[in-house]
Amino acid sequence: MLLDRLDNMVDRSGYGRVWDIRPAEVVRRNFWFCTIDDPSTIDTRHAIGVENIMVEVDYPHGDGNVPDTQRVIEECWGHIPVHELRAMCCENARPCIAIPCQTPCCRAERSCSCSRPQPRS
Repeated sequence: MLLDRLDNMVDRSGYGRVWDIRPAEVVRRNFWFCTIDDPSTIDTRHAIGVENIMVEVDYPHGDGNVPDTQRVIEECWGHIPVHELRAMCCENARPCIAIPCQTPCCRAERSCSCSRPQPRS
């Protein structure tokens, strides 16, 4: 996997040892990955980081799954715990594209008091 390879390169070659942040951490902090019907990717979601994965629909491309997205999610991701599904299907997008929190308590307060990540400024 890419993340292992990045850190292995630093460990073996010494290149980048003076950096404050390891290359794999830079990827985790700055990149999101989209997938839906790719079993090998979803099975490695913890190595990538569930917080770095978002559902992919690819509308209107030929390999998209619209209008069958919900069915595809159930077929491909039905075995995944609900909190991970919620993260990959909606919550992970909020910091990426500044979607406001939609929990009832936060809507009532007009500000987010959740422990979930907030949009990056």
